[in-house]
Amino acid sequence: MTANRPGPCRRRILGPLLSLLLLVALTLTGPPAHAAEQAVSLTLSRAEVVDGRLHLAGTVTNTSDAPLRTLTVSLWRSSRPLVSREAVEKALTEKTTTEGGTVGGQTATVTLTAADQEIQPGQTTAFSVDAATSNLGLGATASYWVGVDAAGRAVGETPIRTLGTLRTLAQVPRQDVPVASVVELSSRPRQIKADLFTDDGLAEELSTGRLRALLDAAAARDTDWFVDPGLLAEVRDMADGYFVTSGTERVRGEGEAAAAAWLEAFEALDASRGHTGLFGTPDLSASGTARFPALQEDAVTAGARVESPGSRAVLLVSPDAAALKRVEPLGAPVLALGVRLPAAVSRAGGVTVVEVDPPSFSPTALLPDTPVNRRNTLAAQALAGGGQVRWLRTAADVASDADPLPAGFRRAPLADVLGTPPAEWTPTRPRAPASSRATWSRGSSASASGSASTARWPPRRASPTSRTPRWPAAARCGGRTPRRSSRRGSTRSTGGSRRPPSPP
Repeated sequence: MTANRPGPCRRRILGPLLSLLLLVALTLTGPPAHAAEQAVSLTLSRAEVVDGRLHLAGTVTNTSDAPLRTLTVSLWRSSRPLVSREAVEKALTEKTTTEGGTVGGQTATVTLTAADQEIQPGQTTAFSVDAATSNLGLGATASYWVGVDAAGRAVGETPIRTLGTLRTLAQVPRQDVPVASVVELSSRPRQIKADLFTDDGLAEELSTGRLRALLDAAAARDTDWFVDPGLLAEVRDMADGYFVTSGTERVRGEGEAAAAAWLEAFEALDASRGHTGLFGTPDLSASGTARFPALQEDAVTAGARVESPGSRAVLLVSPDAAALKRVEPLGAPVLALGVRLPAAVSRAGGVTVVEVDPPSFSPTALLPDTPVNRRNTLAAQALAGGGQVRWLRTAADVASDADPLPAGFRRAPLADVLGTPPAEWTPTRPRAPASSRATWSRGSSASASGSASTARWPPRRASPTSRTPRWPAAARCGGRTPRRSSRRGSTRSTGGSRRPPSPP
């Protein structure tokens, strides 16, 4: 049996009828609730837990074109804890928060305007709400989504509705989460040989540029510092006079005084907060490095010949299992850039690995770029990791690290972070070599200084009868060959006596 099908006439009637019914339905239901634009703009100047109470403070601005009445601001929170590093990282990329709700109470909801009062378009008023974390369900040590909801009505409206919302992260920490900041003093190599440099760019960095700003930050703030002994060798060579190549000629360098002043300030730093890396900061985790074991040996030997205060540390970029195995005999902690560990401090075999990162913040739709969001996002990562090490390479990094820490977090030496219980970590397997040549990267901070300085070279093993490592002519460890110094009987790289040098 064949079912009845509408003929042409019925189709002509049903089409307009269905369109009319759909139009009526849309008219009755109105637009979706989320389509309404916020009538107010909310900002937060404070979002932290102090003495068991969550405090939120900020401002609300009428951004609509109508006066608003019966304006209230209520505290909002989600009681779902973000404990692990994975949970925090996921929250920082989400488009929505976990489920939550507003809280009533005398201090959790504040009335900003009475029924007969108005806040005019463009007018701003401050608010402050707070509540006990025990009443909010924020019991676990973790980060939580928190925020405020503003409600009210425009003049001429009857029902009270939500006018705007704002969310951020707040932490319920255990006591004293340590946050260490480490200033990296390193630059791309410019020395060709003793008293001769490729250019005078280092003079600018030492006088008023990046290295001067970083050194001043290390001296003035509660920070640790990390220095490349290769940089010290260059600056000491500059301090007693030097020449710069200019085409086919050699001209006297202009950074002698700046180098001497920088060295004087460097020597005044607190040695207990200092850490010295390998000479030239070679990228021992680069593909193909395993083919040249002398690279590490020469870097260690050369670094030992440069007088530098502070303890030994190794800076690696995204280290794998092979790189960590190569540096294990050094007995020094590895400061690892570009890797996410189970905790701020982890153990991989016999090596202590510390995760270090610039204090960067990537704004999202939920978390726009504000001081509160920058501070609390970094704090959320620190809490989940059991501590934090912020790596400062540029003046912008120093500025980002200047924000005060939330309650429950403290500025601490790197040694305090190293003292936290480590998590076990299984690093990735060695990467397949992409090249048969190693990479010398004293300059993990090349990007910070504005130019790349990566020389590819297979270092030759030092002669057993020689006290000085034999650096390849093409790179020579950034152009520096450490030499003997008579200063206090130590061994360091210098330019000799402080008399003006003759052109090399």
